Amino acid sequence: MVWLFAIVTDRHSWLNWLFTAKRRHLLVILNYMVTSNHIHLLLADDGDRDVIPKSMQLVAGRTGIDIAAIEAALDPLGLSEVSS
Repeated sequence: MVWLFAIVTDRHSWLNWLFTAKRRHLLVILNYMVTSNHIHLLLADDGDRDVIPKSMQLVAGRTGIDIAAIEAALDPLGLSEVSS
């Protein structure tokens, strides 16, 4: 099984960027649920068609950067990517 959020700091990063997007783009979040392997996200469109796409781009992009930095810190030599 592939884990979307392998460690709890991954989920915290995603939530941090979700609420940053809420403030930055005035995203309307009705409800959310984050588990280790998927996300439930219910958003409202207030008429501005760019709010949801811009918010999701911010959340996905910045979370990916954060997770890559965490992985690099945990495995500075990149040994986990070496195949046998």
